[in-house]
Amino acid sequence: MIGFHPLAVIFLLAIVFNLILAIAVPRVDWDSAGEIPHIAASIATGRGFSSPFRVPTGPSVWAPPIYPYLLAGIFRVFGVFTVASYWAAVAFNLIVHGFACVLLYCAAGEAFGRLAGWCAAIALASFPLLFEPLVLLHVLGGYLGQGLFIPPNLTWATHLSELAIILLVWLILRRTHWAAYGVAWGAAALINAGILAMLPAFLAWQLYHRESWRRLTLAGATAALCVAPWLARNYVVFHQPVFIRDGFGIELRDGNQPGHRGLWDGDVHPDRNPYELRRLAELGEIEFDREARQQAMASIRARPGEFLYNTLLRIGYFWIGTPLSSRSLGVFRFLKYTPPLVFSLMAFCGIGLAVKNGNQKALLFAAVLFFYPLVYYITDTFSGFNYQYAIQPEMLALATSVVIRNGTAGPVESLPAT
Repeated sequence: MIGFHPLAVIFLLAIVFNLILAIAVPRVDWDSAGEIPHIAASIATGRGFSSPFRVPTGPSVWAPPIYPYLLAGIFRVFGVFTVASYWAAVAFNLIVHGFACVLLYCAAGEAFGRLAGWCAAIALASFPLLFEPLVLLHVLGGYLGQGLFIPPNLTWATHLSELAIILLVWLILRRTHWAAYGVAWGAAALINAGILAMLPAFLAWQLYHRESWRRLTLAGATAALCVAPWLARNYVVFHQPVFIRDGFGIELRDGNQPGHRGLWDGDVHPDRNPYELRRLAELGEIEFDREARQQAMASIRARPGEFLYNTLLRIGYFWIGTPLSSRSLGVFRFLKYTPPLVFSLMAFCGIGLAVKNGNQKALLFAAVLFFYPLVYYITDTFSGFNYQYAIQPEMLALATSVVIRNGTAGPVESLPAT
């Protein structure tokens, strides 16, 4: 029987399983898909990188540029907010997720052994489909009906974030060329600026393993060159230095409203509140974000105890999900939290096992879990597991290492033919 390369098997399984899920779940309405599609529509219709909401609000830096421009390209070819463009975006997500599964096999195999890498990759490929019945039964849920693992119809930049993070882990483990490593960091920052929260931990890991300052400096310079055109655009458009994106003040205010227990409050967000949307259009995005940050800091200073309490709640929300809005489960509402709680506990047990065994490569996976969520702990976790999706490959690798403890760690090239 003709054998198949394991990387091809993983990629094809990810495509097939998630294609089935994409066909089975209801199609997401573009207006419910967040700000990025609106920015992409503005680009595709010649209005530039602007207007992340339903009405024109002027130039924007609401999101990093890579995914909006990719989506704008889809809109230019298949039409703005059409069914064809929706399926083209889903197809793009399928391919990106397939590559993330392949890279998880490679990176987890380096750190935990080939068998653990294989199992983690197959899990990442299949779990979105396997967990969907729990969503339909309202045992798991979230924004737009999403569950524990990332669905293919999520038209944000989450799939690219997932791929970018596991790529960075793999490139460090393989000690790749400094130029490739620098480009990867630059691209990651332009996909999801939150990934930069992991930079200090990754840098410390490399310095501990005696990576040369020369290589790191050259990689940093390369990353800076990748980001520089976007920063220059922001300065020219807004006449002041603006980093990769804004919106921190808005999210900080929305997630720290008095009495909301650390949950996102759409009543003060421009996407839901017409008054706030008019204010954004009048002030401009930068000034509106600055005003929101001032309001948020004033509220936090006035209620420091509540802010601390909400932060602790958000830590829990990030790892086990936000409270279930449906009451259909009755006394069995605790079932909603059981799968993510077990998954998160297994991932952290994997960290403990790595520390116990002195597995230094696994500490890169641990660093992702500790550093990536930090900004969401103090702002908001929105709903469901939306912000956790991007780091679930690393969580799966650590969780799998608790169950699969045999196999040789090291560079992964192939498994026995299937």
